[in-house]
Amino acid sequence: MRKITMKNKKQAVILCLALAAIFLIGSAAAYFTDTEQVKNHLTIGKVDITLTEPKWDAVPDKEKQDITPNKKLIKDPKVTNVGINDAFVFVTVQVPVANVITANQDGSRNPKALTELYSWTVNSGWTKMGIAADVKNESNLVVAHEYKYVYGTESVCTALAKGVTTPELFSSVTFANVIEGEKMPDGTSMEEAETDIDLKAFAIQTTDLTEKDVTDPANVWKIFETQNKT
Repeated sequence: MRKITMKNKKQAVILCLALAAIFLIGSAAAYFTDTEQVKNHLTIGKVDITLTEPKWDAVPDKEKQDITPNKKLIKDPKVTNVGINDAFVFVTVQVPVANVITANQDGSRNPKALTELYSWTVNSGWTKMGIAADVKNESNLVVAHEYKYVYGTESVCTALAKGVTTPELFSSVTFANVIEGEKMPDGTSMEEAETDIDLKAFAIQTTDLTEKDVTDPANVWKIFETQNKT
């Protein structure tokens, strides 16, 4: 049997101590750890609006029927922000048109022309965008004109805050002074015809629309339109 000398014993002891030290250091290092966690509580916003006409709704139905030329009717569209975030607001109005003869205040007649059957005056706080667009039916006949309005100016949209209502877009509409015997675009008699003024309201958040905030109506509307294409 091979004998272990004192030198070998010393080397063995040193080796054991070295291994023990490495083990202890390794064990200690295994406990020197740390973990941190941060939970960010974020609430998602909401853009929501309502389009109302309280004065119009209060008008008795009989007063909205059998209207006569130059008849003025109360109509008061306004938009309320019922969401959480500020919003930029737009409203479109489609007014029916017909190729008719109208009369002036003195009774003289105008030449037959494509005429908007209702007119109105836009109130302060709202601005018309561009010109009216033609709305056509299945037969490619122009049956209405569509106007677009922004709550704001030509250059800057006005932010509508939570719980706030815009001024009325307009306060009344007036039926055109159309002479008797004229016809609607589909050829039916204008007398006893049913007509509609269609309004739609649109809203979009006021910030983070692009890398740089956009506030001019044309570009804001373009962003809204692009996002909502079907």
